[in-house]
Amino acid sequence: MVLKTMLVYINEILDEMKSGMTNPRLCKGEDSKLYVVKGIDATGPGLVREYIAAQLGQSLGIQIPAFSLVYIDQLLLDYHPDRARLFTTLGPGVCFGSEYIDTPSVVRSNEIDMFDSRDRCRLLLFDWLISNLDRSDINTNLLRSSDGSMCVIDHNLAFDKDFNDSDFFKRHLFRRFRQMPVGLGFLKDFSSRAKRTLPQLASWWNNLPQEWLVNEYGDVRDLKMNYDCICSLLEEKADTMEEVFSA
Repeated sequence: MVLKTMLVYINEILDEMKSGMTNPRLCKGEDSKLYVVKGIDATGPGLVREYIAAQLGQSLGIQIPAFSLVYIDQLLLDYHPDRARLFTTLGPGVCFGSEYIDTPSVVRSNEIDMFDSRDRCRLLLFDWLISNLDRSDINTNLLRSSDGSMCVIDHNLAFDKDFNDSDFFKRHLFRRFRQMPVGLGFLKDFSSRAKRTLPQLASWWNNLPQEWLVNEYGDVRDLKMNYDCICSLLEEKADTMEEVFSA
């Protein structure tokens, strides 16, 4: 494990989160912050997607909670009362930790008008950029914090190899904003910002733990989840964004 970024070591594994197919756990870090932590059940490629999407999203002004790579020592699992389940759902090693939002509530599809139209357009553009089909009327993957602001979560299904525009614009939570009601200047600005941000992908990729990319035998976990594929996809999307959303 060679990482070029700071790890937050987990001191306590607390409650199970009430929702989430990846079985995240609430944990306390050595920095005294609470984190929602994803591990084995999110899969290595899923954690790569989560981390890269979070880095890119924050750079583009998406309201993604603060996050970090976190480390869970095996001894912490060995002496935990739920150790058998934790070894199969969370696991020891490097995981993805998203800072816990105090008293969050899940945003329903009939509540989306409470958010600023620019935020909705920005999130539509971002999800299209990262080929994310996992934000719909049924599963918004949005939380509202105690101050009423939007919190954007769950990107472990981004960079979907089966992504297509038709499905995206039929299913996305903010699909009716495709024509950019906030103006084409907003679209041009977001597209330009994405192009300026993409050179940072290399440094983000270098921060990834190798165990997320290859298994214990040295086999690549997902042939499509590599730097060249993701870089090419994002560059193509950034280049064609204005054409797709102004059509």
